[in-house]
Amino acid sequence: MRIAWDKNSTIKQNMKAMGLAYDSNKLFPLEQSISKHCEEMEIDELKPYGSIKSQMLKTKSTVNKSKIAKVITALEKEAEEEKIKQKKGRSYRLLARDIEFCIYMIEKHGGDYEKMSRDARNIYQDTSKQIERKIRIFTQSPEYSKYLKITSQMA
Repeated sequence: MRIAWDKNSTIKQNMKAMGLAYDSNKLFPLEQSISKHCEEMEIDELKPYGSIKSQMLKTKSTVNKSKIAKVITALEKEAEEEKIKQKKGRSYRLLARDIEFCIYMIEKHGGDYEKMSRDARNIYQDTSKQIERKIRIFTQSPEYSKYLKITSQMA
């Protein structure tokens, strides 16, 4: 195409010279009449179908009903999954070093989080609130129940 292209001619002229179509719509014109595709009907035959508006409303209502049904089923399914998640509850997991840290702090300081924050074993320099949160998570974890069993056996 580059070799046959004439820089002095227009795009249309160049395309024609190469035997290519510039406008495909002129090559394959669209049929303008719809009457070939439609059947002729008498007015009396149309009465059972109702007006165009009523036909449009019927189709819209059936489409809307199916969409609404899909949305409702999706929402119900989502709500059911959420209920299952809430019933399970949240399972807390801590690292082994955090578990050891919490056990040490509880045994040494009890519930005094300020003392825990100043303890030498608090190498990450957690604040009292951070330690409180960490211990709360520990008490809600399955490891805490294991810890309680072990301490009750030792006592």
